[in-house]
Amino acid sequence: MRARGAIAALLFAALLVPGAARADEPRPPPSAAAVDQAKRLFDEATEALRVGRFADAVKALRASFDLVPRTATAFNLAVALRGTGDVLGALGLFDRLLSGELGALDAAKRAQVAELRAEVARDVAAVTIAATGAEAVEVRLDGRILGVTRGEPITAKVNPGAHRIVASAPDRETAERALDVAPGASPTVALTLRPARDERPGHVVLGCADAGATLSIDGVGSARGQLERDLAPGEYQVRVRTRSGERKVRLVVPAGRTVKLLLDPPSSSAAASPWLWVGVGVLVTGGVVGAVVATRPRKADPVTDPFWGVTSTAYRF
Repeated sequence: MRARGAIAALLFAALLVPGAARADEPRPPPSAAAVDQAKRLFDEATEALRVGRFADAVKALRASFDLVPRTATAFNLAVALRGTGDVLGALGLFDRLLSGELGALDAAKRAQVAELRAEVARDVAAVTIAATGAEAVEVRLDGRILGVTRGEPITAKVNPGAHRIVASAPDRETAERALDVAPGASPTVALTLRPARDERPGHVVLGCADAGATLSIDGVGSARGQLERDLAPGEYQVRVRTRSGERKVRLVVPAGRTVKLLLDPPSSSAAASPWLWVGVGVLVTGGVVGAVVATRPRKADPVTDPFWGVTSTAYRF
């Protein structure tokens, strides 16, 4: 990042701008103790910059600027921010310096700031995010909400380096993308949200006209007369056994629903109801005297973003 040239410019500015005050608003003059502390922090930051400890320099210069706002301190802080990779932060400070907000600059210093600003501006990257798969998609960049898109791309200026993009919407699986952005690059990221899988258990109640019949669900359990279980959504093999034999029923259990089935014992005629659809997403084949799907709404557990911890609650039926 041209650190050597930037630090040379820093030293030049430190010598020639001994103490210009901000011009944005009047403020009482700092105390002697504040001035001494600000100078000590400024000197610490200068040494940190000489050896490339940019993060330490940023911390010290921010503290110094808060105590005694000076154009030299602001300039050096911009140089330090650039050294950490925060070119957006550096660009913002250079713009404030050029606007006169932080104090007057003579022609030579203004030219120096303008030159460094142009170098920093070339390193600013821009990421365009196109998120689809839902009517409204919330887009986050590094945990910060960029906005909600309804099909239109969202573009954001970013620092070069590693970033994480997260797109989310109700009833959709969260889409994430890690991205390493080069200085001055303008990548486009396309994210498609898929429908979320509903993992809530369904509730199944099995009964039989023959109270002595054994009802069973393969891999789950069995009982006489009536069998009631919470089951994960999916397909199951149901059996009813009496002394007369056994009958099988294939059952598809939907998420978050209560399914009640009255099964024919093996002695009954299967021709009366060879197969039928029951409700939404429930398929029953085999001997069935009657079947009822009772909607039992359940509040879904909060859906938590695995990376950023964004939580929302949805009601699904």
